Amino acid sequence: KVGYVVENPLWKTSYRLVITKPTEKDAKQEKEDKPYLQGWAVVENTTDEDWGGVRMALISGRPISFQMNLYDALFLKRPVVEPELFASLRPPAYSGGIVFSPDGRNLASGGAAKPGSAGEAKGKHSLGLLKEEVEGDDRALRDSVRRGGANRTYYADKVRKDLEQKMELGKSVASAASASKLGDYFQYAIDHPVTLPRQKSALLPILGKDVAGERLSIYNETTHAKFPLLGLAFTNTTGMHLTQGPITVYEGGTYAGDARILDLQKGERRLLSYAIDLGTEVQAVPHSDNGRLTSVKVVKGVLHTTTKVKEAKTYTIVNRNEVDRTLLVEHPHRTDFHLTTKDKPWETASDFHRFKVSVPAGKTVPFTVSEEKDFGAQTILTNSDDQSLRIVIQDRVTSPAVKDALAQALTLRGKMAETQRELQQVERQLRVITEDQERLRKNLHEMPREAVAYKRYLKKFDDQETQIEQLQKQQKELQDTEHVRRKDYETFLANLSVQ
Repeated sequence: KVGYVVENPLWKTSYRLVITKPTEKDAKQEKEDKPYLQGWAVVENTTDEDWGGVRMALISGRPISFQMNLYDALFLKRPVVEPELFASLRPPAYSGGIVFSPDGRNLASGGAAKPGSAGEAKGKHSLGLLKEEVEGDDRALRDSVRRGGANRTYYADKVRKDLEQKMELGKSVASAASASKLGDYFQYAIDHPVTLPRQKSALLPILGKDVAGERLSIYNETTHAKFPLLGLAFTNTTGMHLTQGPITVYEGGTYAGDARILDLQKGERRLLSYAIDLGTEVQAVPHSDNGRLTSVKVVKGVLHTTTKVKEAKTYTIVNRNEVDRTLLVEHPHRTDFHLTTKDKPWETASDFHRFKVSVPAGKTVPFTVSEEKDFGAQTILTNSDDQSLRIVIQDRVTSPAVKDALAQALTLRGKMAETQRELQQVERQLRVITEDQERLRKNLHEMPREAVAYKRYLKKFDDQETQIEQLQKQQKELQDTEHVRRKDYETFLANLSVQ
């Protein structure tokens, strides 16, 4: 025997999920009835040969595969080196941008299929079958209604009861596959030979079992800010691996919506959402404070502060339905924040905390999620202003040792700042006298020596020279003092470590 691998399209899965329709009368029955899951495998024969009695096994997994040219001989080519004088710049090639229309649709891809079109077709198909069944069973009843011989409301009640009746998918189609574990993969071995003509496809039933599930309304503010989604906390209790695919959801005998799951291992729990819960409304209001100081310390002239910031979000849930609702609130999971609310999450994912909230029918329930975060800040004391240091000193969290050290640092800085102000005043006086002397020089140059004003200008110029000598001496003393006080201040901060 010779075996070889032939390229074929991936097989796909499609599911049907039937859950009990929630009513007040059937509340007890809803807890007892488990959701029923039916799975189909879509297999395609894209070859030009008919498949007659083919043994088939469908394997789920993600093997790594590629193509490599092993036929052609490979030669290592030497690189071509051009003289630098004649080397020229190659024309660059640029990748295209991703263009989005205002509604978010990718224009470069040529559009996308309308969401929910597959689910709508499935819903219409199932309703069409039910309609034919009702018409076949109640033809005599409709004739009597036309003749006026029966109550017209009876026919409407009969149709409504038929729609609310649970679909029994398991009675119509049985699974035709045996599931088994195959190392790191999972395979569905079809129990009967498959016959499939060329360029045709087939639906093979591979699953039909009751599963564990809890009805929920799932609220995510980024998905819909006002309404939650009707959903299900679905646990894979089928005993086999479920590959990703769409799920058509029925409530009783009525099409309820479409959902989608990713690959699901045995015993793994996953959320499904299939419709908008218009009877439940949620309003999310965030709250935050300005933060409070929790710790202060000084290490080698650097002020280290820790501020605790608290944030909260209140979800006000209004249940206008006639039945109780269990709401699952998805709150963003931020790794730098930690939860402080007393209610623990029902589940925590990589991107969301999920909280379960029970909301009675016709009631309004507020639910608050609180978080806090520590912000650390470092400030070099030589670059900080006096007001910021005084705020730290007055805070009750600051220890007495840190308060005394910061107060001493402010005193040393104040002395240095006072010397700097005196030095700036002396320098301003020198600048004014120097500018006035320039005026006196011009006047003395142009005025006759025997003039009275000339003698007055000359005396004033001489007096200013004396003032300049005194101010320059004072400037030198202040510069020395400022240098000493700056050195004392910086040496104090460099050696300052207290907490």
